[in-house]
Amino acid sequence: MRRPRRMFRAVTLILALTAFPVVGAVDTGLREQRYLGQLAREFLDTLSEKEKAAFLRASKDDLPLFHFGAGSKVRELYFGPRGEGRALLCQNKDPCDIDAESMRIVERTWEIIHGAA
Repeated sequence: MRRPRRMFRAVTLILALTAFPVVGAVDTGLREQRYLGQLAREFLDTLSEKEKAAFLRASKDDLPLFHFGAGSKVRELYFGPRGEGRALLCQNKDPCDIDAESMRIVERTWEIIHGAA
């Protein structure tokens, strides 16, 4: 009778130990998404009315066209020497693709303007 109880405890312990890294990864992903949204809202505040209108006119397929305009501004603001965006967005990404991360901020900004986020 004791053997099944020990096995149950062992299985429970193994499941508990293996579940925590998954929970931590999910938490990090949610935190990163919230942080990405925060950066996009801050970036939206820096845009002129003309730049906001360009975002509003653009379709999601047009976002790569923003790489050199808005994307450069994002890279300068958040990934430059004083930028803080690198801290969380590039966590666990070695090497960090700053171009891809800046386009994630541009895309989230587009979603906010279009009411999708």
